Amino acid sequence: MTWVQPDAPDVNVKMVPGKMMTGPGKKLYPFQWIYRLNIKGFYWFPYVVMVALLLGVVPLILYSVGVPVPQQSQIPIVKDIMAQLGIFSDRDLFVIATWLLWWPLFIFTILLFRRIWCGGFCPFGLITDMGNWVGRKLRGEKDPKAISTTNYVFMGFLTFLIIGYLHDAVNITNSIIMSIEFVLFFFIFAFITGVVLPRRSFCRSFCFVGGLPHLFGRLAFLGLKTDRRKCEKCEGKWCQTGTHYPPQGIAELKPPLINVDGCPMYLNVPQLGHLESNRHCILCGNCVKNCPYDAIHYQYLEPGYEIHKGLQLNGHETFFTLGIISVLGMFIAMEGTLLNKWGELLTVAFQLPSVKFHWAIAGSFVLLTAAVMFSLYFLVSAATAALLNFSKKNIVTWFGYIYLPFCYLMFFRDIFVVYLVDGSIIQVWLGKGPQWMLLIVPFIEDFLIVVSAAWSIYLAFVLVRIAWERHHPDKKMEWQDHLAGAFPHIILVLALAGYWLWQIFPEHMERFVVLGVKPWMAFAIPLAAIALFVIAKHLGAFRALQRLDPEQWEA
Repeated sequence: MTWVQPDAPDVNVKMVPGKMMTGPGKKLYPFQWIYRLNIKGFYWFPYVVMVALLLGVVPLILYSVGVPVPQQSQIPIVKDIMAQLGIFSDRDLFVIATWLLWWPLFIFTILLFRRIWCGGFCPFGLITDMGNWVGRKLRGEKDPKAISTTNYVFMGFLTFLIIGYLHDAVNITNSIIMSIEFVLFFFIFAFITGVVLPRRSFCRSFCFVGGLPHLFGRLAFLGLKTDRRKCEKCEGKWCQTGTHYPPQGIAELKPPLINVDGCPMYLNVPQLGHLESNRHCILCGNCVKNCPYDAIHYQYLEPGYEIHKGLQLNGHETFFTLGIISVLGMFIAMEGTLLNKWGELLTVAFQLPSVKFHWAIAGSFVLLTAAVMFSLYFLVSAATAALLNFSKKNIVTWFGYIYLPFCYLMFFRDIFVVYLVDGSIIQVWLGKGPQWMLLIVPFIEDFLIVVSAAWSIYLAFVLVRIAWERHHPDKKMEWQDHLAGAFPHIILVLALAGYWLWQIFPEHMERFVVLGVKPWMAFAIPLAAIALFVIAKHLGAFRALQRLDPEQWEA
C-alpha cells in the first residue's frame, strides 16, 4: 500500500526513494499507540470496539421490547453479581448501563479525552458509517452534497436542551420503554443521516449528546496538535482526504489502508491546535493512521488551551453554555427548596394540580432562570465593554466561555449526585458504611463548586487579555484595566456559586453538625488543591507534558 511520489518532501523522515507509505509513521507517542495496532492493514480501533458495544446493546433492547432472547443478566457467572447491584433482568441492565454507567462516565471522560467516545466507541457513529456505505451504493459510489456545518451547528445544542427538559417533564431516564424508544429513534436518525449526508454529519450537527463534548472539550487536558513544518511541505494531505482519492501531485494511486478514510468531520487537520480547534475532532485516529511523517500528535494541552489562544470562539457555544446553566439552575432548585416554592406559587395562582402540571412548573422555572441568566450576562458584558472600550458584540460572543468551567463541573455534579449516587445502590452502600462516608458526597459537591468558580474567574482574566490584544493591539494593558474588565463577570460567577450553595448547603450543614465537622473544612480542601495547582504550574511541573516532541510546535 504505497503512493508513488516523484519528489517526497524533506521532513526528516526516512523513505524509500520514489515511494512513500501512506501511514502511519514509525514513532510511538503516548496516548496514540492504540491507533497503530493493526493486523495486516486492518486497524482494530475503533471499529472492533464499536461493533462489540453495538452487539452488547442490541440484545438488551430486543429483550426489553419483548423479543425472547437469552438474558445477559441471567448468565450464571454474573447473575449473583448483578443481584448485588440491584439488577434482576436485562431491562434493569439496559437502564442502569445507559443512565447510571455510560452517562456519568461519558461526561467525566470529556475533561480528559474530549470526543473520544464519538470516534472510538459510539454505536451511533458506527450506524452512521453504515448509512454512509448504503448511501454510496445507492448513489453509484458518488459522494452526497455536504451541508453547511455553520448553518446547522445549533441543532445538536437545541436537541440536547429539549431532551434536558423532557428528562424532568416526562421522566425519560426512569422509564424503560421511553429509554428504549429514545435510543431506537436516534439509531434510525443516525442511519438515515448517514445515507443522505456525507461522513459524520450526524455527529457534527445533529447528535443529541455530540454538542456536549464539542463544548466541554474546550476544557480538556488532551487533544491533537500538528507539527506545521511537516504539514506545510506535505503534498498528499492524506490526513484530510484519506487514501481513496489521489491528492494533487501524486502520480499513481495504490490500494488504501483498510477501514481508514479521511477526516470524517471536515477539519483543517494540518492546523489543529494552531488555527483549527479540536472541538469537532472525534479522535477516530484516521489522520494519525494516514500521516507518514508523525506530524500529528495526541498530546497533553493546558486545560482550556483553545480558549487561552482564542481559537474559533463563537456565539453558538456561548449561548449553549448559558442555556445549560439555566437548565441546571432548575435542577439544583429541585434539590433545594426553591422549585417547590415556585410550584406552590403557580399552583395557588392558577389553581393547578401540582402533580399533573409538574412539567409546566419545571418548564416555567427554566424560562425564568434563562431570562435571569441571559439578562445578567448581557448586563455584565456591557459593563466590561464600556469600561475598556471594547466591542459589545465581541464581548457578548467571547465572554460566555468564562462560565464554561462552572457549567461543566455543575453538569458533572448533577450527573454524579442524581444518577450515579442517588439513582443507584451506591447510596445504600454509603448509608451502611461508617458515618464519615456520609461526608463524601457533600465534600465532592462543595469541592466542585469552589473549583468551578475559581476556574471561571481565572478565565475571566484570560478573556479580558484576549479582548484587549484584539481591540487595543498597540496599547499596554495595566493591571487596573485587567481587573476592571474581569470584575463584572467575577461578580456574576460568585453569584452563581452562591445560588448553588444556597440550595444544597443547608443539607450539608445538617450532616456536618451531626458528625461534628467544621463547615469551613468543606472549602479548605478545594482551596488547598487550587493553591497546589497554581504553585505546580508556576514551577513548570506540566511543561514536560506539553512538548512530547522536540519540534517547535508553535512554528
